[in-house]
Amino acid sequence: MIEEADEMETKGSGWSFQEVTYLELKINKYDPLYASSYIDLPKELKNDKKVKDHCHLTGKYRGPAHEACNLSYKIPYFIPVIIHNLSGYDARLFIKEIGFDESRLDVIPNNEEKYISFSKNLEII
Repeated sequence: MIEEADEMETKGSGWSFQEVTYLELKINKYDPLYASSYIDLPKELKNDKKVKDHCHLTGKYRGPAHEACNLSYKIPYFIPVIIHNLSGYDARLFIKEIGFDESRLDVIPNNEEKYISFSKNLEII
């Protein structure tokens, strides 16, 4: 506003700026979850409910999400177990023990005695 007054005075209008008698500021807080009143949104976006998505295990905020997407998100029913640095050990013992049932066992062998990697999906009830 001061810049505009200085510009008006330097253009030789004959007017000078002395004081501000009334100043009204309207400041809107930005909230990305609410639709803007300045843009007319399509019906499918206007009727779509947005929610604040968070992790149900840690409670950490993940960001805005559609309500339907948030409700359909499921925590997987598996826990990855990683066993590494088996190069100096006999991994056959592990393979023998985790191969107790008919479910799939994926193995990447180095030779008949040693394995580079192995994985198995166990159903947790």
